[in-house]
Amino acid sequence: LIAKVAEVFGRVFNKKRGKGKKRSLNVSVVIGKSRADDPRSYIFFFRTHLGTFGDLLTKMLENRSPKKKALTILSDLATTNLVSARLYQKFNITHAGCAPHARRPFWRHKKKDERLCYWMLSAFLILEQIEDRIDELGRTRDRVIRYRQRYGQKVWAAILKRCQAVIRGETLYGHYWPKTSDLYIACQYVVNHYGELTCYLADPRLPSNNNLSERVLRWDKIMQDASKFRMTEAGRLHVDILRTIVHTCSAAGVEIKDYLLFVFKNRAAIQDDAGQFTPYAYALRLSAERAESLVSE
Repeated sequence: LIAKVAEVFGRVFNKKRGKGKKRSLNVSVVIGKSRADDPRSYIFFFRTHLGTFGDLLTKMLENRSPKKKALTILSDLATTNLVSARLYQKFNITHAGCAPHARRPFWRHKKKDERLCYWMLSAFLILEQIEDRIDELGRTRDRVIRYRQRYGQKVWAAILKRCQAVIRGETLYGHYWPKTSDLYIACQYVVNHYGELTCYLADPRLPSNNNLSERVLRWDKIMQDASKFRMTEAGRLHVDILRTIVHTCSAAGVEIKDYLLFVFKNRAAIQDDAGQFTPYAYALRLSAERAESLVSE
């Protein structure tokens, strides 16, 4: 099993610069939907490897049909999350950024310039409140685009203008920040990645952040101190498989025990059509059975 998974998804990746193999052990999670309009179709895939999220995604996209050109990747915008250069020629890849990654430096360094940082933090809070308001009213494609374009776009424009002022060296509230300072770098990040950070405004499928990924990876930090088997490759692979199943079942709203029994009973047929035996497919099967039962009654 270890060899098979390593062959498909990679195990130890080469360094991008220089010779040799990567040595840092990381856990990556790739999250997607088989149906964009149904949250039950979420798929969580965990992989422990000597590499980065970009390495894992590159390996996965090598198996993607070249006919499926369009692809949007939501993550923080670190270079380690970028895929191989050749894939940008093969696919039309759009990168969407994470607003909290742009916000965090202003919180982390708020004591250095409270007036600037709290202005920025307030602006990011308004962006979150816009998304909360959409949730309250109910997310539809038209409503998401309307609220984001009418309100979110204006807030981002104000954030960009403030960051550009810092970069130009304009004194704000009596402070001037050199290029090597933390707040200058934070403002430069917003300016450099403004397109990626605001990508979600025009795409109702996208959230403004990748908090879901970070939440499901938080367990791994806890496990580092609590679980001893994590140090073996077999142990880590077993954990990756289990949490892949657990999180995907949770998204589909099905009981993991019932789902596993369903899989074991039908394991001979899985090889022929695996798509009919995912947690989401099982959820749809249960819904159809309940509907048929009600009709019979």
